[in-house]
Amino acid sequence: MKRFLLSNISIKIGIGFFLALIAIIIVQYLTDNSIENLKTSQQEMLRSNYLTSKVSLIESSVYAYDNKISDFVCTGNSYFLKNNEVNLKQAIVNMQFLLDQNLSGDQKILVIKLDSLVKMEINAAQQTLADYHNESKSDAIAQVSSGIGERILDDISYVVSSFQRMESENLSRIIERRNQHTREVEMMNNMATGFAIVVIVISIMVLFRDIKRRNKVELELRNAEKQAYKVAEMKEQFMANMSHEIRTPMNSILGFANFLSHTELNKDQQDYIRAIQASGENLLTIINDILDFSKIEAGMLHIEKVAFNPAELFHSLQVMFQQRADEKNLSLNFNVDDIPVTLIGDPTRLTQILVNLINNAIKFTKQGGVSVTVRKLTENDDEIFLDFQVKDSGIGIPHEKLDAIFDRFNQADTDTTRKFGGSGLGLSIVKKLIELLNGKIKVESNVGIGTVFIFQLPFKKNSVAFKENLSDNKIESPKPATSAAVLVVEDNIMNQKLAQSLLQYWGFKFEIAENGNVAIEKLKVKSFDLILMDIQMPELNGYDTAFFIRNNLKLDTPIIAMTAHALQGERDKCIRYGMNDYISKPIHEKELLKLIEKYLNIGQPELSSNQNHYKSSQSNNKITNLQYLNDLSNGKPEFVRQMVDLFILEAPEEIAKLEQAINQMQYEDIYSIAHKFKSTAYFVGIDSAKSDLITIERCASEKSNPELIRSCFIKVKDVCNRAVDELKSL
Repeated sequence: MKRFLLSNISIKIGIGFFLALIAIIIVQYLTDNSIENLKTSQQEMLRSNYLTSKVSLIESSVYAYDNKISDFVCTGNSYFLKNNEVNLKQAIVNMQFLLDQNLSGDQKILVIKLDSLVKMEINAAQQTLADYHNESKSDAIAQVSSGIGERILDDISYVVSSFQRMESENLSRIIERRNQHTREVEMMNNMATGFAIVVIVISIMVLFRDIKRRNKVELELRNAEKQAYKVAEMKEQFMANMSHEIRTPMNSILGFANFLSHTELNKDQQDYIRAIQASGENLLTIINDILDFSKIEAGMLHIEKVAFNPAELFHSLQVMFQQRADEKNLSLNFNVDDIPVTLIGDPTRLTQILVNLINNAIKFTKQGGVSVTVRKLTENDDEIFLDFQVKDSGIGIPHEKLDAIFDRFNQADTDTTRKFGGSGLGLSIVKKLIELLNGKIKVESNVGIGTVFIFQLPFKKNSVAFKENLSDNKIESPKPATSAAVLVVEDNIMNQKLAQSLLQYWGFKFEIAENGNVAIEKLKVKSFDLILMDIQMPELNGYDTAFFIRNNLKLDTPIIAMTAHALQGERDKCIRYGMNDYISKPIHEKELLKLIEKYLNIGQPELSSNQNHYKSSQSNNKITNLQYLNDLSNGKPEFVRQMVDLFILEAPEEIAKLEQAINQMQYEDIYSIAHKFKSTAYFVGIDSAKSDLITIERCASEKSNPELIRSCFIKVKDVCNRAVDELKSL
C-alpha cells in the first residue's frame, strides 16, 4: 500500500480507473441479467393471465350459446337465436387456441377435458334445436327440462375453476421467483456500490495527497516564475535605460554633427563630421538591433494584422534608400508583380525585414546595383503568397558560411564588423520576424558575384478593398450628376483648394469649414451627405469634432478622415472616435473618389483623357515635382497655377511661423505647424523636405531633441526657399 501511495500519479490514476471499470462492468452485467429475468417473468405473467382470460371466454361463450337455445325452445321466440352463432364461433376459436399452446402436463389434461365437455354441451344444444325444428317440440322441451345441459355446464365451470386456480398458483410462484431474484440483484448492486465507494474514497485520498504535493510544487514554480519575471523586467528596464542613456547623447551628437555639416568647414573637418555621423548611425543601428532581438527572445513582439498598400510601402523604401544608392553610384530597382492594391498583414515588420536586407545589400556592394523583386506565388479567395528577392552584386558570402549567417552575433567573416560595422544581429532578427509571420527565408550567394535573399510570406486579402484598374487612367464624370452635399473640414488653404477643385469637377455641392467648431455650427443648421474631416486643426481637432457629431448632434453622416499621419493604428483610432473611414495625405484622386462613391452610392466619375498638364521640366537639380498637381488638375492648367501661387504665398508664412515656434521651443505649435506644412510640401513634390518635417514632428510630439529640431528646420527652410524661387521662375 505504501508503495502504491508513493507511486507515480499516472500509475495510481490507471489502477483506480481499472478498478472502477471492473465495478462498472459488474454492475452493468447484474443489471442486464436482472432486466432479462424481469422480462421473462413479465412474459410468463402475461401468458398466464392470457390463458386464464381465454378459459373464462370459452366458459361464457358456451353458457351464452346454451341459454339462448333453451330460451328459444321454451318460448318459440326466434329473437333468442339472433347472433347466437357468434358465441359458438368464439368458443370454438378460443378452444382451438388453448389446444395449440405449449402447456404443462396438468394444464394440458384440464384443457383436453374442457374441450370434451365443450363439444358435449354444443352437441346437446344443437340436438335440442334439431328436435325442435323436426316437429318434436315436446321432446326438445323435455330435453331442456332434463337438466343434462346444466350438468355439463357445471362440469365446465369446475374445469375452468380448476384451471384458474392452477394458473393463480403458478402466477404466485412466478412473482415469488421474481422477488427473490430482485433481492439477489439488490444485494449484488449494494456490494458493487460499496466496492465503488471504497475505490472512490481511496482514489480521492490519493489524489488529495498528490494535489497537495502538486500545489506545493506549483507554488514553488510560481515563485520561481515571479523571480524570473522580475529578472526579465530588470533586464528590460536595464535595456530601456541603457537605450535611453545612449540614444539621448547620440541624438545630440548626430544633431550637432548635422548642424555643423551645414556650416563652412574645410575638407578635414568635413571628413571628421562624416565619420562622426557614420559612427553614430552605426551605434544607433546596433542599439535598435539589440532591443528588437531582446523583444523577440522575450516573446513580447506584437504581430499586427492591418490593411496596408504594398505599392506605397515599396515606394517609400525606394525613396528611403535611393540617396544612399546614388552616393555609392549603385542602381536601385524595385520590380513588383501585379498584386492586390491592399493586403492584410504587418507592414511595420515587412518594412523592417526589407530595410535590413536592402541596407545590407547596399552596404556590401561597391559597384553594380541592388534589385528588389516581388512576385505572386499562389493565390486563393482569401490569401496570397508573395515571393520577395533582394539581390545585390556585392562581395558575396562563402558557401560554407551560408548556414551560419542567420545566427545571432555572427557575420560571414571575422573582419566584416571591422570593415563594414554592424552587430551581427540583423539577419537573425530578419529570420525570426519572417518565422513569426509564418514565412521562410533562404540565401544564395557566390563570392565576388553577389547575394540574393529569398523569402515567402502569406498575406490575407482585403475583402473590402476596391479593385483598381491600374491600366485605366480615366475617371468619368458622375452619371447621373449627383446633388450630394459634402462638408470639407480643413484648415490648410491648399488642401481646401484641392478639395474645392475636385468636388467642383465631380459635380458635388460642398462647403468649407476651417476648423471643427465651424463644422459643428454648420451641421446644426444644415444637413450634409458626407463629411471630409482633417485631423490636425486649430481650436477643435478632427477626433473631438467627430466624437461631438456622433454623441451630441446624434448624426450618422459618413465621416472620412483625411490626415498626414502614417502611424500604425491611425485608421482604428479614427473609427473609435466615430469616423467611418480613413484616407492618408497626400490624397490621391482615385482613392478619394472611391471612398466617396462607397459612402454616397453613386456612379464612378471619370476624367477626360485629354489633359493638357501644366508642364514642368523635371531635371535632376529640380527640387519640386508638379506631377501630383498635374494628376489632380483634371486637364486645367489654371488649377496648377493657382496651387503654385498659393504655395509661393503660403510657404514663407508657414516657415516663419515654424521658425518662431522653434525659437521659443513651443513643442505643441511646432508639431501642429510641421504637420500642417507636410501637406503643403506634398503638393509641389518637395520630397527632400519630407523626412526632416517628419523628424521635427516626431521630436515635437516627444518634446525632446531641440537641437535636432533646429538642425532639420535649417534644411527645411533652405529647401522651401529654393522651391519658392524655383516655382516663381516657371
